[in-house]
Amino acid sequence: MPYWGTVNDDLQRGPGGPLATVTAGFTAGSRIAGYRLEQQIGAGGMAVVFRAADERLDRRVALKLLSPALSADEAFRQRFIRESRAAAAVDDPHIIPVYEAGEADGVLFIAMRGRTGRITSTCRISPSARERCRRG
Repeated sequence: MPYWGTVNDDLQRGPGGPLATVTAGFTAGSRIAGYRLEQQIGAGGMAVVFRAADERLDRRVALKLLSPALSADEAFRQRFIRESRAAAAVDDPHIIPVYEAGEADGVLFIAMRGRTGRITSTCRISPSARERCRRG
């Protein structure tokens, strides 16, 4: 089973980061696949994450836009599809649900429930790991 983690796992806070070029065409107010982007909340080695509004269902989501270079790799695309289906099939209160995964404008994306704040108080992790989470 793939580890999807939380929206902010392995992400650098704020604008810019290694995938700033991915966001060149996607800024606050942009629309992709029925979602209106509100604010970039992170960027990492594979994706950029935005807080977004699902305009069809009127709800807030975290929308992860994967790197176009990864989207062009057929082996990665097939893995993305398999792992998206596996993640969407998980029904557990401790795992952030995947609402949708797909492709739009040549970019693979994953829409999931948005989270605010940290959830360390409900995590079963070691005290030292919990302290690292609190410090950021």
